[in-house]
Amino acid sequence: MHRVAPQVLALIIAVLFEGACNGLPRKEAQARESAQARANELLTALRKADWSMAARFVYLDENTRARMGIGAGTAREEAEPKIELWFTKIYGTVRPGSVRSVTINPSEPTRARVQYRHGDFDALTMRFVDGNWFYVVE
Repeated sequence: MHRVAPQVLALIIAVLFEGACNGLPRKEAQARESAQARANELLTALRKADWSMAARFVYLDENTRARMGIGAGTAREEAEPKIELWFTKIYGTVRPGSVRSVTINPSEPTRARVQYRHGDFDALTMRFVDGNWFYVVE
């Protein structure tokens, strides 16, 4: 019986901490709040034209690299000028407003659509990676 107890305890702990261990937000409401807070930070950096700060919010997945003209083998430090240029082209003249809404698709809880004011309305996509939300280009 004593040999089974540690295994049962380990199973209970694994079940309880599954959400924390799998890299996903625990609940949709928490995910939405977390994505909104992170999007507000990004949009604040963009409003201030702090392109280097805004670049820290970008996750360089394959599609984002391709759209920004960043090669697959390019190091993050080397990619930052291209990320900054990307944001300058989009937000250099008209700065973005604040977040209007955040939508998370329950079937794809690691992706958030963030709507915000940019002239009229616009939207961006964020992905939940390594415990945080990042800007990606789709």
